Amino acid sequence: SVVRALLRSLRDETDDEVRVAIAVNCLAAAGERRLGRRTEGWMWGAILPIMREAPLADEAEREALESLYRAYRRGRSRVDTQEALNALSRFWQE
Repeated sequence: SVVRALLRSLRDETDDEVRVAIAVNCLAAAGERRLGRRTEGWMWGAILPIMREAPLADEAEREALESLYRAYRRGRSRVDTQEALNALSRFWQE
């Protein structure tokens, strides 16, 4: 699946911005289809640390990534995920 291919690409990737792009695209791809438990666990284990710790230079992008992290990790419904995704659009629009 697309999600598994993206997760495999994370193994050797060292560039922080590329890792963020892969994490954001994993979320988008996962939202389009049902994942098996194993793939879902692999995805969250791989992308949550990236979302939590990525050293992005742009403060607005860093805050948007933190908002996405909170939305998915803590299930906070008040967090506007679409607004956060819009702020991170350069990572997924290509």
